[in-house]
Amino acid sequence: MVNTKVLKYCVKFAWNDITSRKVRSFLTVLGILIGVSALVALMSVGLGMRTQVEEKLTQYLGIAVFIRGESVDVPVSIVPIIERVDHVTNVFPVIQTYGTVDNEPAFVLAIPAEEVKNYMATLTLLEGRLINESDYDAAIIDYILADRLGVDIGDTVVLSAGTIGGTSGVVKVVGVVDPGLTIGMGEMGIIVTPIEYMQDLLNRRGYASLIMVQVDKRENVIAVAEALQQVFPNAKIRTSEELIKRVTEIIDIINVTLLSIASISLIVAALSVMNTIMMVVRERVREIGILKAIGASKNQVLAIFLSEALLFSLMGGIGGIVVGAVGANVAQKVLSEATGIEIPPMIQPEILALGLLIAMFVGMASALYPAYKGALIKPVEALRYE
Repeated sequence: MVNTKVLKYCVKFAWNDITSRKVRSFLTVLGILIGVSALVALMSVGLGMRTQVEEKLTQYLGIAVFIRGESVDVPVSIVPIIERVDHVTNVFPVIQTYGTVDNEPAFVLAIPAEEVKNYMATLTLLEGRLINESDYDAAIIDYILADRLGVDIGDTVVLSAGTIGGTSGVVKVVGVVDPGLTIGMGEMGIIVTPIEYMQDLLNRRGYASLIMVQVDKRENVIAVAEALQQVFPNAKIRTSEELIKRVTEIIDIINVTLLSIASISLIVAALSVMNTIMMVVRERVREIGILKAIGASKNQVLAIFLSEALLFSLMGGIGGIVVGAVGANVAQKVLSEATGIEIPPMIQPEILALGLLIAMFVGMASALYPAYKGALIKPVEALRYE
């Protein structure tokens, strides 16, 4: 059982030492606070970014399997075969390629008109209309490309796409959209046409870049992918789950790198605590001698210095999780204004508790050596110390 009188004395001794040397104590606490706040803020923003990306990718990709080709070389004739596979709810071809619109670089999508909203789940119509089944040489473009080209609804633009054939065509702009999530397209701009028009433009009638296979339930995605691989053993088959996993793995690597950089401040904080406790031991040598002379044990002396380190850790840790939580929201606002992307930080109790535990571990671990050295001081040597 812990002796409460001894414990109270240890805490009182430590607190008196902290308050008697305010500047040194403040700098020690500040070092822990900065390290913990950086970790809490980065973990909160990182978790929020990961969750947001997963949600957006799931919304964008849906529950699907993709049969991909090297270019526009996947035969559309396999669509009826795929439709007969169990758990498949919808199948349609898509062409994805790079090209130019009025000599401006653009990402080109060609989709069956009735599947535009199905494939581009995050799309929002801003002006005009979407392409329909009666369209052939019509197109919708995103607002970035529309602003860059200065085009309006009803204008015509020259579209050149792909590397096969090298031909160009004229399309009429019928709608301006905000595509929402644009994986791999960046700020280049997007143009969407009916798939038949793009097949003719590329001289690849009957072929696509990929076949989109939508599945009824998430738990059936792997089974559908395996069934398609058996039917088409040489095909490149990917699932939406695989793509989401790859993207989130990249985000995790970025987060780990940032947390590793932030951890440097915790190393500095640990050295600061160690230095402070070493100075306290040197300043309190005579008190140690007196305590040992009147019967204090080595563990009791050790507890005095560890109590001071614990107080540093608690003050720095609590301050760190508060500043970190505020900093995460500030970072979110800065990122939102700079990139236009909303990434709400996820400040969870687990993250705050982890920040406090890290602060306590850093403080106690760094103080252990100087505190132990102080506890080993002999009473006679301590009383002789000047």
